[in-house]
Amino acid sequence: MSGWDIDPASVGSILESEKNTVDNELSPALSGTVTALNDVIIVTQTDANLVGFTVSEWWKARETEVTTLSTSVGNILNNTVSAVNAYIAHDEESALVFQQAAK
Repeated sequence: MSGWDIDPASVGSILESEKNTVDNELSPALSGTVTALNDVIIVTQTDANLVGFTVSEWWKARETEVTTLSTSVGNILNNTVSAVNAYIAHDEESALVFQQAAK
């Protein structure tokens, strides 16, 4: 007998909690960051073109990375929760599909 004692319901609950954190905190924070950066760019362009340009270039270089973070994390968590729930329901085929989609 191994030392593993995995409780899928508990795992699913923890992951669901993390998904809610992403949906309720990370996504709005990233959206707020985008708004704040855009505001900084607009304000500084009239007073300090160099600062505005620098912030703009920084954002352009990282925009895709930052804006896709919450989508990626949400996909992983959603598919992991679905895999655990399918496992609990003894649907191992679906569990495998969800597990493989959690990327």
